[in-house]
Amino acid sequence: MQLRLYFQTPEPLTLPLSYHSILQGFIYDKLSSEPEYSSFLHDIGYIEDKKPFKLFVYSLLESEEKEISPPYITFRNSFSFEIRSPMNAFCDIFYLALMHSDKYRIGSKEVLLQGCVATKRVIDESDITVRTLSPICLNRTCIENNSKKTVYLKPSDDDFADSINTNFHNKYKAAFGIAPSGDICIEPVKFTEKNKYVTKFGKNIIVVAYNGKYRLSGDPANLTFLYDSGIGAKNSQGFGMFELT
Repeated sequence: MQLRLYFQTPEPLTLPLSYHSILQGFIYDKLSSEPEYSSFLHDIGYIEDKKPFKLFVYSLLESEEKEISPPYITFRNSFSFEIRSPMNAFCDIFYLALMHSDKYRIGSKEVLLQGCVATKRVIDESDITVRTLSPICLNRTCIENNSKKTVYLKPSDDDFADSINTNFHNKYKAAFGIAPSGDICIEPVKFTEKNKYVTKFGKNIIVVAYNGKYRLSGDPANLTFLYDSGIGAKNSQGFGMFELT
């Protein structure tokens, strides 16, 4: 399911350019209306191969009235963003909490909720071209000089597509307890270093991800799952949401 949230801000809303964690905080704050589920999702998540998956994804903020002055971005008057999840529990709890709230805060400012549109899009094609609404992140941990190091893959790497597919399989099994009906394939339609997106999550975590257009192919049901859960890693930190072009 997809939820598009529309906000109005009584005064300009200024955020750091690395505002992913602020949006995540907003989401968890609303989920806390159901403390048991919120704690499960935040502390444990859906597990597969000893890896936790939160199984939700969100876009960056969208607005026609924004000003960028690094390291900040300011939204004037109105903005929106989208949240998706393949899990009914997440969508139901978040939507009800949103409807029953009388205050909404993003960062240090109170904002006004103008509307929330819930949709349930089903992809019926096996070959689609997509554009990122939040950049795709894919990482792995390796040992270097006896210490752990995070390596971020880029779309031109030989193992990028296989790693995306493995991530998809793990997420699907974490969500439903069974393997998906087949693989998914991804390839960049056009890739340059200009697609590279570097940000911080919180104060100290550096994240490298990639925007752009990609071709996805696979069973339509699997593509629908990716549409709701996001491509790649760190979806619950605001990475991997796409729209069809």
